Amino acid sequence: SQPATAVALGRSVCPKALSPSGSFDAIVSEMAELNNLTRERAAAFTIVAIATYCPALISPMLPHRLQA
Repeated sequence: SQPATAVALGRSVCPKALSPSGSFDAIVSEMAELNNLTRERAAAFTIVAIATYCPALISPMLPHRLQA
């Protein structure tokens, strides 16, 4: 089902983020390519996934993107 697929995809972001090549941009590119998403949608999905499944990684992964 779509919700189960989305949850699995969201959960896959944390191991990617912890890998040596796990930059935010690399994850977004992979999400966009593998899931036929625009880069903007892939970025939004990646942020939500990190915030949901591995929130401690938000600040280290997005230090300059979350400034007011």
